[in-house]
Amino acid sequence: MKTRLICILLAMFCAHVAFALHGCSLPRTEVARQAEELARLRFLNDAIESGAATEMQAYFPEGHAFLLALTALAWSEFHGSLSGEDPATIRLRQEAHRSILICLRLLDSREGRAPFDSELPADHGAFYSGWLLQTQLAAIRTGSESIRASDLFSEATRTCTTLRDAYASSASPYLESYPGLAWPADTVVAINSLAVCEKILGVKTRATVLRWIQQARATADHSGFLPHEVDPRSGSIRQPARGTSAALILRFMPGIDPEWGARQLASFRREFIAIRFGIPGVREHLSGKSFGDIDSGPLLFGVSLSATAAAAGALRLQGAEALAESLERPGEIFSIGVFGRKRFIFGVLPLGDAFLAWSRTTRPRESPTAGDFPAAGSMAAYAWLFTGLSLALFRIALAKGGKRAARRGN
Repeated sequence: MKTRLICILLAMFCAHVAFALHGCSLPRTEVARQAEELARLRFLNDAIESGAATEMQAYFPEGHAFLLALTALAWSEFHGSLSGEDPATIRLRQEAHRSILICLRLLDSREGRAPFDSELPADHGAFYSGWLLQTQLAAIRTGSESIRASDLFSEATRTCTTLRDAYASSASPYLESYPGLAWPADTVVAINSLAVCEKILGVKTRATVLRWIQQARATADHSGFLPHEVDPRSGSIRQPARGTSAALILRFMPGIDPEWGARQLASFRREFIAIRFGIPGVREHLSGKSFGDIDSGPLLFGVSLSATAAAAGALRLQGAEALAESLERPGEIFSIGVFGRKRFIFGVLPLGDAFLAWSRTTRPRESPTAGDFPAAGSMAAYAWLFTGLSLALFRIALAKGGKRAARRGN
């Protein structure tokens, strides 16, 4: 009986994996895609309402802020994908805006600011101020025209001005996120938000952004990648480019300097994309190291799952749709949809769902990239392998059941 049950469970898992892998070669309609995205976004709303942001902070240094900001940005992307003025679409837009406001309220709170030093430049440092402004801008983008007269617009303008002045007066291109610690990826998020501010809020930020580009280019390596970590005072490199930070930078750089972003895309695909067992992923270390840390999370054969999820959205943004789909496939394999909610590994790590939702809801801003990764080809073999395993295990389970029935008959 136990053997038969194990075979059935393994067969169901193999069938689920096969179904997910077969999906690589099947075109998705926009309606089906939006339904899938909505299921994950609504799960994230449920999780946040149940206190998931506080729980994630216990596991990750920026877990609270990341979960809220990424969920808000995912809802903003979803909002942007909606077209039409029918009642159902209008209700979805309103749901997206309400969800972003909830995330913003929790992020812009005493608990949201608690992990960050209030004495740091830009009011609680580069990480917090950058993601806060990104979330404020998401709320404004998805709101009505009347939002320009709201307190939210005034607060976002104040955040933008404070952030701009901090970078304009800094000798270093990288502000601290914690005392004595600076990560260029945090600054890229912040500078991207400043670039967007001029368009949405009307705050003059272009001079600061151009100055930053000039400063930051001097710290880039031969491939155009920025360091993973620097000394905020001397500017010396503490850690060279890594997968997690490079993927995040790749997502935001096109909004700062499209030419630099395109160069990073080509270099990223060449240097950070690794194939493991026929499935692409993002390796964390170019040096070949295989250990993970608090930034990358655990590594699987040198591949960072968080970097892989973040890179998928960045690649899709710049037109590499097939490669993005392939990078997301492992996350989809371990995602289950039940009762209108879709969750990664049974919802035990909502931050993983937030990264997946942010990537999945992204729509390309550029035309498809030439020479994109042939997603369906490498996945098809594994899809049929798991299909065969599933059928074989079901057959074994049926045979075990037949033998048991025969023994009872005797």
